[in-house]
This record gives sequence, structure tokens and C-alpha cells, in this order.
Amino acid sequence: MDHQDRQAIEQLFGKIAQFEGQSTRPDTQAAEFIRSQVARQPNAPYYMAQTIVMQEQALSAAQGRIQQLEHELASRPASGGGLLSGLFGGGQSRPQPYQPQPMQSMPPHMAPGMGRMAPGRGGGGFLAGQPRLRWASPAACCSAT
Repeated sequence: MDHQDRQAIEQLFGKIAQFEGQSTRPDTQAAEFIRSQVARQPNAPYYMAQTIVMQEQALSAAQGRIQQLEHELASRPASGGGLLSGLFGGGQSRPQPYQPQPMQSMPPHMAPGMGRMAPGRGGGGFLAGQPRLRWASPAACCSAT
């Protein structure tokens, strides 16, 4: 575990503590069931924390992509040709391919590819062992095909 891993874990537990202070008491039966599952699988909290951090990073990357697309759409000049001309390619250029940008909320060592380690980050570590997410990149998770 390096400094960025520790920081990601501290931020996660900080958010949990904040939520815990603002919410009602947990469901007793659900809490007991979760405790029994953790007793059977003692490494579950580790993998759960790892998954939550990775999902937050994926969500952040997706939000960045949405903002980029909204900006591109807003900055496009109005094209003539009528209501249906866009369906047949009239007057519109193809959108530029997505170029991932590092998100400020992501730890600096993480690449926008989410399920992969950043280049140059060898060895173990909290986020290094994370199984690949279903999407290989923010563009893959957010593009309509």
C-alpha cells in the first residue's frame, strides 16, 4: 500500500463516517446478516472497499465524459438543412474521439482506464489487485453502440 492507496481508503471511510452520522440506525437483521457473512469471508471488507473506490473513480470518469460531451454539443455551430438533415449526415462533422482526462477526484496514480494500474506502478497495493471492471475505459462504459 502506498500513500495514494492510503488516501483513497481514508477518503472512503471519511465518507462512510459522514453518512453514518447523518443516517438512521441500520436494520438490525441486515447488519447481523452482513456480520455473519464477513465472519465467513474475512477479506470481504477489503474487496468491498476496493470495489467502492474503483466504482467511484468510474463514476467520476463518466461524469467527466458527460460534461465533455455537453460542452462539445453546446459549442457546435447551428447547422442548416432542416430537422432531419442530421440523420443523413447533412451539415455535421463527426464528433472527435474521446480523449480521457485525469479527474481531480481520482488519485493521481490511477489511469482513466479504471480497471488497470497506471504505467510505472508496479508491485502490489490496494488498487493493484482489483479485478478488471466490466468496462475497460470510460468511453466504453458511456458510449452508445
